[in-house]
Amino acid sequence: MEKNEEEVTKKAISKKVKGANTDKIVIASIVVICVVFAFAIFGVFYYNTNLKPIAKFDGGTLTISEYTVYYKMYAQYLTYSGYSEEDIPNEIAQQAALEKILVTEAKNAGMKISDEDKKEIDEMFQEEDTVAQYKQMGFDMTALKNVFYDNAIINEYMEKLQQEATDEEISNYIKSSYGEDADLTEYVTRHILFKTVDTNTRQPLSDEEKAAAKEKAEAILARALNGEDFETLARENSEDTTAQDGGLYKMYADGRTDSAYSKAVMELQVGGITATLVESSYGYHIIKLDDKVENGRINSETERSSYVNRKITTITEEKNLQVDEIALAKAVETITGKKATSTNNTVENETSNETVDNTTTEE
Repeated sequence: MEKNEEEVTKKAISKKVKGANTDKIVIASIVVICVVFAFAIFGVFYYNTNLKPIAKFDGGTLTISEYTVYYKMYAQYLTYSGYSEEDIPNEIAQQAALEKILVTEAKNAGMKISDEDKKEIDEMFQEEDTVAQYKQMGFDMTALKNVFYDNAIINEYMEKLQQEATDEEISNYIKSSYGEDADLTEYVTRHILFKTVDTNTRQPLSDEEKAAAKEKAEAILARALNGEDFETLARENSEDTTAQDGGLYKMYADGRTDSAYSKAVMELQVGGITATLVESSYGYHIIKLDDKVENGRINSETERSSYVNRKITTITEEKNLQVDEIALAKAVETITGKKATSTNNTVENETSNETVDNTTTEE
């Protein structure tokens, strides 16, 4: 009996050990499955909140994390600029995608961030107050710094495009914008301004203050017409920012200059001074035409910058830029905590396994 009992006991112990080992294997398997499942959930969550594309274009995408940086940078500025709440998300998506495209174009052209720009950006991100402010605004500091780097490269690239643009290209651009008979002359003027508008409030001065400004202007006009050095008079008396340059202002017949000022310049001969005060929306001017440069407008930084801006905006069409309105709306909702208003009546409650037609009306 003792022997049989011993064998039974051994079998029971063996059975318990095997059972325990089996339980361990089952538990370990469950743990592994849970870990894998957790990572899968995290992976999906991370993709949907960071890596999911908001916009696609030939050669790249704009991810949610990238878009978030741009939204926090530009949303408030666009609001102040008068953009509607409905239009702001798409405007930012277009701009952010365009900048990504331009960075790629710039790098393909051999452009790199200059040592000076990189040093300046790095030093800015070492300032504790600046970093604290950015963190308080919820910025990802690495992503934000990369945007600053990218912007520096884009600026270098745009300057390169301006410098490389031929006179013929700029001339054709001006004529396509203003007509074949566009005036390409550069009018080199000098002026002395006595303001009739408050610099800070931009409100008109009182009648008494305006009368006093006119009296001072007429006194200086008499001295200018009497042969005193115009540049000196401008430096000593003008209330415009051009005073430090002797009143120098290069003007073009492009509609950007106040019409009263422009009209007065067109009536002057080279070397001539306006016989009477010219009243513009800024105040009273005394104007002298120093020179007329034929085709000088072609070298205008404004025109060259506008030419490059037009050139790069066509890139979005060439790169087939497409914004995912549903992903965009969800990203804005995550960033702001508010339900985003769709710009094209896109359904905002898309399910994870269902494609929603963009023409479907909102619930």
